[in-house]
Amino acid sequence: MKNIRTIISLLMGCATLSLQADLLVYEGWNYALADATSMHTKAITATGMTGNYADITSGGSATFSTTGLSFGTNYLPTTGGSLYQSATGSTSYTVLRGDINTTVSYPMTLWGSYLVQIDEFSTDGTVKVRANYDDSGNSKARFISTVDATGSSQNTGVGYDSTGTASSGGLTEDVTYLALSSFTNVGGAGGGTATQYIFTLGEYDSWLSAGGGLEANLGSYAGITATDSSGDIKSFANYVNFVLGGSGTGTESAFIDEVRYGTTLGDVIAIPEPSSFLLMLGGMSLIGFGAFRSRRSRS
Repeated sequence: MKNIRTIISLLMGCATLSLQADLLVYEGWNYALADATSMHTKAITATGMTGNYADITSGGSATFSTTGLSFGTNYLPTTGGSLYQSATGSTSYTVLRGDINTTVSYPMTLWGSYLVQIDEFSTDGTVKVRANYDDSGNSKARFISTVDATGSSQNTGVGYDSTGTASSGGLTEDVTYLALSSFTNVGGAGGGTATQYIFTLGEYDSWLSAGGGLEANLGSYAGITATDSSGDIKSFANYVNFVLGGSGTGTESAFIDEVRYGTTLGDVIAIPEPSSFLLMLGGMSLIGFGAFRSRRSRS
């Protein structure tokens, strides 16, 4: 019995997932603010960011929500509340901007992830998270992950600039999704490829179960994917922007939480270390062997 308890403890330890090798940015919205407080001018406490948030709005709002998003027991630990953005009408929008304060070595692959829940879709609205190299004009390089693309029937998308590439699938209101993206050859020459994977909780857990969560399997288990390419790949610097626009009739609103940027897949989502996965399999075998011996001794 003591041996079985020890093995169970080891298996529980396997739930501690891969250490984050180079987490560049983490915003878990862990702020001591009242619900619905504007994030404009609030001091940023996020890892890899600095200064105060600036809400560049036209009729929209970016506020703190005391209710955070979660994504099951196999996801990374979550903290604090979440960001809630809302905009009503064709000219209404909100862009919450925070300064990046981190250094990286180039070239690299930039990974990003966040949890999102669309509270309400408007006609032709948009919701996106982007990291800007240069904010002066739409033609400048950006690392954009879109979960509601303007002009694309509420589809998701990914891109290096304002146009990007939309997917053929969209999200459902009041469901929490994981938006995962990668941008290759950042800061290098010769261009790169951007890929976005959108997971429901069930799809994410299925991906983890398929051999311990392999990068090669992401596209097989994500419910929605999109790709884009560019020959002008800039550095990861300047800003992180949270963008929501009500570019149509009605109100567009969404929750954003657990925003991460890193240089590896394991920086931004939970995947077991290979050794932990093998330990889990070995532990299961030992438990079965122990139960078999127990039955033999009783007979």
